[in-house]
Amino acid sequence: DYVYAGDLQGNMWKFDLTSDNSNDWTASTLFIARNASNQIQPITAQPTIGSHASGGVLVYFGTGSYLTNTDVSDTTVQSFYAIWDKPSSSETVARSSLVQQSIIEEVPSGTTKTLDNCTDDPDTPANECLITFNYDLRGTSANTVDYTTKLGWYMDLVPTSGVAAGERVVSSAIIKYDRVIFLTAIPSADPCNPGGTSWLMEIDARTGGATSVSSFDFNNDDKFDEKDTLPSGLTASGVKSNVGMIKAAVWLEKEGTGTAMKEMSGTSSNIMSLKNRGGDVSEGNVERKYWLQIQ
Repeated sequence: DYVYAGDLQGNMWKFDLTSDNSNDWTASTLFIARNASNQIQPITAQPTIGSHASGGVLVYFGTGSYLTNTDVSDTTVQSFYAIWDKPSSSETVARSSLVQQSIIEEVPSGTTKTLDNCTDDPDTPANECLITFNYDLRGTSANTVDYTTKLGWYMDLVPTSGVAAGERVVSSAIIKYDRVIFLTAIPSADPCNPGGTSWLMEIDARTGGATSVSSFDFNNDDKFDEKDTLPSGLTASGVKSNVGMIKAAVWLEKEGTGTAMKEMSGTSSNIMSLKNRGGDVSEGNVERKYWLQIQ
């Protein structure tokens, strides 16, 4: 009944196809993507649609282009958005109607942290109290979104340095349980070193903020607890690729365990695997919360 599509001018279009007569079909602009400097943010990847608890849908999409030679060196600030298309609403959503989330912490690979109260236990070996992270990680804000006054959220793809590095989104997001998962791309500006790198971002689908429980099992113990949080105590919202630039992630659920795997192929021709929090487990089985079959 409704179709959503973006364009290179930053327009997220909504096409109303509810009428049986195609002459009555209409198009309206749901949102126009521009950054804080009022620069156009092109939309080149298909949006992802999720339900909203108060009706209507949330339209998830990132911005950025990787189509031309000049795109490689473009460092315009790009963003990831979730726009609420409210029932019976035809307004164009303004950026000021969205809650901003930000990248607020970056942890380099090799960073260690000591678990709280662990060293006080004489029966626990000292090496088990020390956690080492083998990936570059990100932490993000966790601002609340009051949907009585706001119409969604956004996150600018700017590192903690404050200097944009050409990070963009050129592939579709996926929604798993309470999270939205998307991959960013940072193309290499060196023609002798093709490819680039990516960040895998996994955040709360409703607010765009950090999840309350870790989405990642960094120490491979099939648990998502304090051992998987950043040294600051934040849950990790992003993991940097170690296989080059990644186009998409494949989600493989391990039934009955509450765990899943994300498999990602990068421009280095290698594969990156991450253990992930899956669905809720009840009596050993994964509960299916929602099912939609598209014919």
